[in-house]
Amino acid sequence: MDSDPNSDVIFFDSDTFHYSAPDTIISQVKNGCAVFHCNEGPISRNRYDPFWLQLKNKTFSGITISKQTCMFNSGVIGLPASHASDVLRKAIIVCDQMCDELKEKGVVEQLAISVTAAIELECHFADKQVLHYWGNKEQWNRIIESYMKDAFLKDYSISDEISELANFNSIEIPIYTRKQMNNQRLKSWADRMFPRVKEKYFLPPL
Repeated sequence: MDSDPNSDVIFFDSDTFHYSAPDTIISQVKNGCAVFHCNEGPISRNRYDPFWLQLKNKTFSGITISKQTCMFNSGVIGLPASHASDVLRKAIIVCDQMCDELKEKGVVEQLAISVTAAIELECHFADKQVLHYWGNKEQWNRIIESYMKDAFLKDYSISDEISELANFNSIEIPIYTRKQMNNQRLKSWADRMFPRVKEKYFLPPL
C-alpha cells in the first residue's frame, strides 16, 4: 500500500473458486465499498463465542465490541483505494490490542479487519460470486489435483482448460462438511472390532 497508495485492494484466499466473473466485486470496491466473502453473524451468538466472552463491551482503538458486532469471513477482502491504507493500519492496531485480551487468538485478525471496515465503510458480500471451500478442502483439493495433472500431462491449451472447466459443476460439491463425533466413534469402534481389510505380505525366500 505504501508503494502504491492509490490502488484498490482485492484479496482472495487460495481456497476459493470463482463461480462468476468478479465484475460485481470490482465495481463495489471502485464505488468506495468494502467487500468480504460473507457475514458470519454476531460473535455474541455463533462459534466465536470465546471472542465475545473475552472482548464484550471493551473498546479497541475507538471501536466497542457489542452484541451487534459481526464477524466477516475474510476469504474475500476488497478495500477501496480511498480507505485501504487507513483501514489496514487501524485493523493492525485493533488486532494487537485484542491479542492482549485473548488467551486463544484464533482468527482474531479476521475480526479486527471486520470491525474496522464496518465502522469505516459500507460493506458488501461476495458469497454469491465466490465459493469459499475452507470447510471441505480435502475433497476440493483432490478434484483440483486431478484437473491439474490432466492439464499438465496432456499439455492443455488455454482453450482446452476453459472447455474442461465449462463442464465442471462446482455447485454440486459441498463447500462445508462436518463429521458427527458419534458417527466417527462408532466407525472407529467397528474398524477395531471388525477390520475391513485383511492384510497379507510378501515373504521372500530365506
